[in-house]
Amino acid sequence: MDPVAPSPIASKSPLYPDTPKVLETEDIKEIVGMFAKGARFAKEAGIDGVEIIMGHGYLANNFLSLCPTRGRMSMAA
Repeated sequence: MDPVAPSPIASKSPLYPDTPKVLETEDIKEIVGMFAKGARFAKEAGIDGVEIIMGHGYLANNFLSLCPTRGRMSMAA
C-alpha cells in the first residue's frame, strides 16, 4: 500500500522514506466512509464502542497538526 497524507511531506524516519501521495477531498471522504463502515460493523456485532488511534504517525493525527497539512485547512471545516 502506498503512503498517503494531507501533504507531500516525507517522514524523517528511515522506516518510511517514501513521499506520500497527497489525499484529495474525495480520497478523504472515502477514508471517513471506511471508518464509519467499520464502526457500523462493530455496532451490528454488539460492540459498545470503537476507538480511533490518532497518535503520532497515524493518518488521522496528521489532520490535527498545522505543520504537515500545508494547504489543506479547507478539510478542517
